[in-house]
Amino acid sequence: MVRVGIVGPRETGLEVPGGEWLKRKCVRVVEHLAEYDPETVIVSGGATGIDSIAEETAKRCGLETKIFLPETGPDGKWINKSAGVARNSKIVADVDRMF
Repeated sequence: MVRVGIVGPRETGLEVPGGEWLKRKCVRVVEHLAEYDPETVIVSGGATGIDSIAEETAKRCGLETKIFLPETGPDGKWINKSAGVARNSKIVADVDRMF
């Protein structure tokens, strides 16, 4: 079993240059990982965009996922400006490979 972190930009559509290409590549990477090792775990940050695409594709392919969300307060907003950085550090520490 290998734990693979997949994170990226939130914008993945036609509104940004290369967005659709990046989205297709993310889907293909996860699909190939599922074929190569069905016990692969996809680790991500739960954000919209590449994070969510990786999570959705992993679930569709039958892979386990682990999602690290940034700490938020009662209002649902990040507890501070470094919450995203802290979340990203947890992802990197938890995986064997990172995309």
